[in-house]
Amino acid sequence: MAGLSSSAIVGFISSGIKMGEKIVEFFLSGFSGYGWKIWEYVKGKWMLEIDAIRVRGQFTVFELLVSKIRAIIGAQAITQGCGKIKTAELSEDGQYYLITLEDKDMSFVEHDFIRCKEFTGSQKSYHVEIESVADGVIRIPVSEFETVADESGYVSVSNPPSVGDDIVQFGNSSYETQYAGRHSAIYMHADENAQPAIDVLAGIYSKDWSNCLKVRVGGDIPGTNGLKGFYCVNGMLKGVDDDGTILYQFNPDSSGFIAKGNIRWDKEGNGDIFNRAIYWDTDGFHFGSGVKLTWDNLDSEVKKNLKGEPGKDGSSLVYKGEFTSHPSNPQNGWYYRNTSDKKNYVYQDNAWYVMTVDGEDGLAGINGKDGKDGLDIVWKGDLSTAPADPVKNWVYRDTDNGRVYIYNGTAWELMVADGNDGTDGTNGKDGMRVYITYHDSETKPAVPTGNGTTEGWHTNSTASVVWISQKVAESADSGEWGTPIRFRGKDGQDANLLPWIEEWNNNKTEIGGEYMVSPKMFSGTKDSNGKLTGVAMGRDCLTGADGTKRTGIFALVDDEVVFELDPVNKKYKFKGEVFANKGTFTGTVNANDGVIGGFEIEGSGLKNISGRDAIISVQTDFGDHQRQAALGNTLSAMVGFDVSAYMSATGNWNSFNRALMLRASGSTMRKDMMFGGYCNLCIDAIGGVDWKMDKNDHWSMPGVLGFVAVERDLNSVQRWGDGMIISRIQRTSTGQYTLYHSQGHTDYIVIVQTTPWAVDGDRWTIGIECGRYNDHFNIQTLDANKGLMNIDFRVVVIGRPAD
Repeated sequence: MAGLSSSAIVGFISSGIKMGEKIVEFFLSGFSGYGWKIWEYVKGKWMLEIDAIRVRGQFTVFELLVSKIRAIIGAQAITQGCGKIKTAELSEDGQYYLITLEDKDMSFVEHDFIRCKEFTGSQKSYHVEIESVADGVIRIPVSEFETVADESGYVSVSNPPSVGDDIVQFGNSSYETQYAGRHSAIYMHADENAQPAIDVLAGIYSKDWSNCLKVRVGGDIPGTNGLKGFYCVNGMLKGVDDDGTILYQFNPDSSGFIAKGNIRWDKEGNGDIFNRAIYWDTDGFHFGSGVKLTWDNLDSEVKKNLKGEPGKDGSSLVYKGEFTSHPSNPQNGWYYRNTSDKKNYVYQDNAWYVMTVDGEDGLAGINGKDGKDGLDIVWKGDLSTAPADPVKNWVYRDTDNGRVYIYNGTAWELMVADGNDGTDGTNGKDGMRVYITYHDSETKPAVPTGNGTTEGWHTNSTASVVWISQKVAESADSGEWGTPIRFRGKDGQDANLLPWIEEWNNNKTEIGGEYMVSPKMFSGTKDSNGKLTGVAMGRDCLTGADGTKRTGIFALVDDEVVFELDPVNKKYKFKGEVFANKGTFTGTVNANDGVIGGFEIEGSGLKNISGRDAIISVQTDFGDHQRQAALGNTLSAMVGFDVSAYMSATGNWNSFNRALMLRASGSTMRKDMMFGGYCNLCIDAIGGVDWKMDKNDHWSMPGVLGFVAVERDLNSVQRWGDGMIISRIQRTSTGQYTLYHSQGHTDYIVIVQTTPWAVDGDRWTIGIECGRYNDHFNIQTLDANKGLMNIDFRVVVIGRPAD
């Protein structure tokens, strides 16, 4: 029944059905839907969907979209060729079917496989290979079709090609590059094996498709005994959402992931869940770090199943100490360590058992990383007041309160803050104190003894102090003094230094009796003009002409930088002469002078030095194949005679031996102004040619393109030359022949010579060319008295090779 919208259905009118006391919508949109409805499908736009409509008056439509379901019977293919047969005839000799198509454009080529299949009516089917295609005629050997024999033994073709047949190309038998792209198809079928499917085929080089099915969607999935689904060879299955995020992916090597990568596995079958929270491999199933199973997370039933029976009370072990042998009168539960064999034994039921064994020392570990540099603390001694003009990290001990202070760069602060008072404890021993003693000798004194006031040691910190020694002890008389430490450095030697070096010398640090200067250094001389010659190194040790400061190592000669190692700007330079036995360059080497082998670098090229022997040779060897290219003046030993350049490609293998390739193209200037060809000259030579070639070698170059000798009945054909390949010879009628080729142009001439002795030996005969085309030419053989006759002939073709 129909119902209008009410408070229950707002915003549309539709057919409805009564459900109890309510009327509910009864409508489903689409081809297989039911009911009717008027609704606002987008804002401001209304739609009516109904099974039929009849208009008795005017029907005005501003835009009309008509949809219909289309269908085909059988199968649908997307390939490189198709057509409907217009004519199908047998050749004169009955060996070939000659077929033309209704289509003006020919989409078939030689070696194509064509298939015709009707699923209704006559159930016609044939699957054959095309031998050739010329002048819009498809030539197929009769032997390609299936034959049947009747009761009398007469053999005929069971499914011959007929007018109106739809034929489709499926693959090509040739592996040559000119037929690339003709070996694939998309095949949609509903009647094959009664299982509808969509197939993607590739690599179709024969009528056998068993290894050509790469993708199938539908029924009869390979290896499933007729099941339906999706099948793919070395394919990827990938799903993404509207934003392009990959939701799941299955790779050809069997690896993949689902749930946006939270569950993944590799081609070996190893996998994990949520960043290895749980993972598995050949060693089993594992829980990753951070995953915990706690007793509180288990439900009551699991807890009940995991609980065992209460165990019996255990017996305590009694440690007896270390012995060289088993102790006497042992009791159960005694254990001890044997100092002889380094093992622990336990006694139980009248026998001693090994409980543990001392482990062996492990292998030395890898050294850890160097620690961070510590603070340089300068000890200023015991003073009653803070020292004047302090520098950061100066430390002194205040003799008034016994505390040690450090200067932080702006103020003095305690090195160790006093702690809060703790609960009073029992009186302990007097604590340890730091004791310091001093020595004024320039030579290293012996380690002090006693209270540190013997053999020149004293406890007064004066300006003459050179050495100090320290100890931590309960009193001045106890404990051992440390090794003497030189407190004051030696005076440096006077030198004529640059201003920044003088500043540097005043802040020197003495190490081992020599100076380590930082952060820069110069060693060299300065002439009367103020120019420096020497070596500068360090941070900001050199100032360029533009005012920029350089850091690194630099060598100067009269203020000119001849060597530089600049790690900051990544500049590395040397100016001068280098002698090296061996070296490796990984970047660009630029040179405008020098010597390489027998060559010297001169201007923009290489020249052999004063006529010396020199050669450039490049050789590649793989298997029995060798390629070599050489240029120089010592090639006679290589090729057997004097020559300036030599190139070769040799080897017994099933591929090209190509020694040299020259190409010139693109010129629009003619050689002879108006009538000559374009000036694309691969070779411009003066002199003769001594050109040799083996009998069976390929020949294709301007001039004589080839030679063919033909008997009049086509029983024997001889040929030479590859500039024009004669693929087929056909005698169309008496004395008239057609020779097919694939030259692609008509820039050639044909010279025909007949052989009169092949007729009766006493007549004049001639051969003439009577038509040249892009893919064939026609000739006639005539007798001077009898006209057209079948006569043996020879053909020489002169012209331009194939495009």
